[in-house]
Amino acid sequence: MKNLRLTLTISLVLFCSNVLFSGTPIKLNLTNGKTYWLKNVTHQKIHQQVGGNQMSFDLDNKSSISIKQLNRKDDTLTLEVRFDTICLNINTPMFKKDLNSAVIAKKDEYLEQLMNRYSKTSFIVKFTALGKYISCENYKAFKADIKTAIDSIPAAQKDMTKNLANNFLPLKEEKFQNALEPMFMYIPEKEVAVNESWETPLVQSGILISNTFTLVSVEKNDANISGKSVIEDIPTNDGAQPNDKETKGTSTSEFIININTGLPIKEHIKMNITMKSSKGEGNTEFDTTITTIE
Repeated sequence: MKNLRLTLTISLVLFCSNVLFSGTPIKLNLTNGKTYWLKNVTHQKIHQQVGGNQMSFDLDNKSSISIKQLNRKDDTLTLEVRFDTICLNINTPMFKKDLNSAVIAKKDEYLEQLMNRYSKTSFIVKFTALGKYISCENYKAFKADIKTAIDSIPAAQKDMTKNLANNFLPLKEEKFQNALEPMFMYIPEKEVAVNESWETPLVQSGILISNTFTLVSVEKNDANISGKSVIEDIPTNDGAQPNDKETKGTSTSEFIININTGLPIKEHIKMNITMKSSKGEGNTEFDTTITTIE
């Protein structure tokens, strides 16, 4: 009888230990041929100060991105990614414009024509199951197509259209990667327990984003994750500023992740970034909020 009680006690302790300390796997686990949607709205308020002049303007962006897994080999996923709809609302004292990549552009709407091409492109992208970008098979073809379209724009509108396109379209593969990889920045490298934290740093255009995430709770198939980020320039080997601007910022985030797929159900991100000229020529401050569209 004593041996039976001892066995039952040990079994109960082991069971409780597994319940309390077992990790939650969070990684991409998609079904071949099924389309998943990621929809967000971004509001950005930008303040600029140059010399004694100040200017503020707003930039709103609604995006609808579809993801379909074509195949998977071990932990490498081949995805078809489409930026189906990108809606931009630009409101500055000198320039106001509404853009919608899903609306067919008119003959003289050159930027809108480029955005149409962007939305119609099915990018074939390889990712790891942990959300790390590997490559895009047809990015070079997309870039060549955009270059051909830009070359056909009348000279009077070409430079302005190209400058705007550089701001809103990924005309370099690095910018394309930068647009995709943050979507999965919350994914840890291993299973995590409730209240456990992990780091997933991102490097984007010479900026280091140091992310720390915590698994707050697990409810059925949903993981609640909170995050904090520090944003700063990547220092050079000698500690000097890498360019003529100093970038500093912070961010807080909240995610609800579907454990079965590894994709976000809801997210809310608040970010503040300040870029100061090292030559004292002025500074720019960005206040950004990103929220899921349900």
